[in-house]
Amino acid sequence: MKKTLLKNSLLGLAILASFFQTANLAAQSKYDYVSVKSKADSIFSECNGQPGCAVGVMHNNNLIYQNGFGFSNMDLKTPTTTSTVFEIGTLSMHFTSAGIMLLEDAGKLRLDDELQKFLPEIPIYKEGKITIRHLLTHTSGIRDYIVLLMAAGNPLDTSYDNTQALASLSKQQALCVVPGSTYRFSQSNYTLLAMVIERITGQTYPEYMKEHLFLPAGMSNSLIYSSPNDVIENRASAYEGQSPNYQRILSDHFLANGSSRVMTSINDLVKWNRFLDQKMLSGESLFKRISRTSTLNNGMLMTYRFGLEGGSLLGHELIAHNGYSFGYNAMYINFPNEALSIVALNSNMNISAPGKAYDLAEAILPKVTIQASNNTRPPKRLVSLDKRKLSAFVGDYFSLDNGYLRKIHLVNDTLRLEVNSNVTSTIVPVSENEFTIDTNTSDVNIVFETSGNGHQMSITINGREPAVYKSYKPADYNTKELSQFEGSFYSEELGVSYTIDISDNTLSTYVGERRLVDYVSAMDDNFTSAHDGFITFQRDKKGEITGFILSDYSLGSISFTKS
Repeated sequence: MKKTLLKNSLLGLAILASFFQTANLAAQSKYDYVSVKSKADSIFSECNGQPGCAVGVMHNNNLIYQNGFGFSNMDLKTPTTTSTVFEIGTLSMHFTSAGIMLLEDAGKLRLDDELQKFLPEIPIYKEGKITIRHLLTHTSGIRDYIVLLMAAGNPLDTSYDNTQALASLSKQQALCVVPGSTYRFSQSNYTLLAMVIERITGQTYPEYMKEHLFLPAGMSNSLIYSSPNDVIENRASAYEGQSPNYQRILSDHFLANGSSRVMTSINDLVKWNRFLDQKMLSGESLFKRISRTSTLNNGMLMTYRFGLEGGSLLGHELIAHNGYSFGYNAMYINFPNEALSIVALNSNMNISAPGKAYDLAEAILPKVTIQASNNTRPPKRLVSLDKRKLSAFVGDYFSLDNGYLRKIHLVNDTLRLEVNSNVTSTIVPVSENEFTIDTNTSDVNIVFETSGNGHQMSITINGREPAVYKSYKPADYNTKELSQFEGSFYSEELGVSYTIDISDNTLSTYVGERRLVDYVSAMDDNFTSAHDGFITFQRDKKGEITGFILSDYSLGSISFTKS
């Protein structure tokens, strides 16, 4: 009897063991080494013979695959390995947010604490109060100190640290937007968070990150770049240009951190990924803490978390962030429901680590059937408008937010939206004043409304905040008329004077001998640039120019007074 029971028990255990082994093999087969290696090697092979890339793939906190490609130093032809140290740019932000979460868990701060509690140097702004949460979610409206640095006529690779960034931000008299009203990316947010960490702990930001995050995670090759005199073992050099004429990109003297300047390797990022999942704060993983969602003032749920951003790929939820800095670029993608993470690092300005990480994700993720939701937007019903009604919307449009120009053309019986000379889209009517673009990837809504003597055009993509453009009459200045805009103009907030000169019907701004931005006329007293905002001249009652306003996405509006 006992033998029979024992035999049956052993048989049951064998069947059970067989079941778990089969289940385990099935779970592993989804991301097996051979398949992942084959796809990764193919996707990253472009890096071979060039400034290098490195990649790592993890499943259930276990390393599936990692490898290096190309060279970390083109002079010495040093191979890139998984121990090669890269700078990761703004991917550094989620490290800073992790440091803030530790302080929150320890009761040293609350996310709704006002910034000035820790950094009283920052002014109180009329636009509203700024909290730690606003910094974490890029909703503070604080101007970007890097753009301020460049707007003041400085090259980016200049001697600059957090103390100087704080001094610059302390001079600013306004915000770009009302805090909490919208997402507005600014490197200043996370540099200020690094300084909050220093004020609370009494440690330098590099010391705090090393003691509380890097060492506990086992990241022995990771650091915050803090001195041009540091010797960084296994460091990759960053390059631009094409073979064989690569040029090294130097950034030795730019020391401001918090939003960037974390240096790490694939080996260490594998450990970091595991640490994020296993480090518990009051019963919640550190990864979940930095992945928490927030809402805007209007109640809209944000996709941006704390140094990471939510999204989806092929029906799989993801939380990710990229990073670019001085020729380096990096990508971290986490698929929580798949327990899958991909990290990619690169030191070649001509190759995109984020692009390759997404290519790899698409290649190895299981295909899922995306079922239609009851909330799926029904296809828009198109209407027909005659030429007379369509022609009312034709004209030039100007964005008072960023200075971008748009044109609406009527071609035969169809309206065309011109973004630039190379990008034009057909827009089709769904009502008397509402149009859409027929695309499978985005929900585009274009609404025209009467505004004064012209029209206002609002373009909304996937329900986000609309971009608003106003119709205008293009200015047509001759060289003599443009001369009225020449002169010297001073900004108290930037602490510099701009000289404006005229060349080839273009206004060129200078700080000393350094040429900054060229502007072309848009409408009367308004001049715009390709990527650096626009300027609006101001006049007194006599019509004499007294100054101008420089407006830009990252700066808001900065006043200049004519000297």
